[in-house]
Amino acid sequence: MAGLQHLALETVTNPDYIVKGRRKEKLAVKFFQATPIGTKHLVVVYVEDNHEGFIVTAFMTSELDKVLKRGVLWRRS
Repeated sequence: MAGLQHLALETVTNPDYIVKGRRKEKLAVKFFQATPIGTKHLVVVYVEDNHEGFIVTAFMTSELDKVLKRGVLWRRS
């Protein structure tokens, strides 16, 4: 993810999905047509606490269904 911080920030601010995390974290998911490794969904794991947030980690996947199985909290309509 080095050099792709702008994509992570775009995912958190303008996601396609917000998915439940394991504890209090949430996953922001956004589809990107062109990445350095091809067409992928970017998943950004983040925590919101007292109206402040921080990114824990981020990764790319082509297996969106596995991420969505956690439970969709919000979906872009």
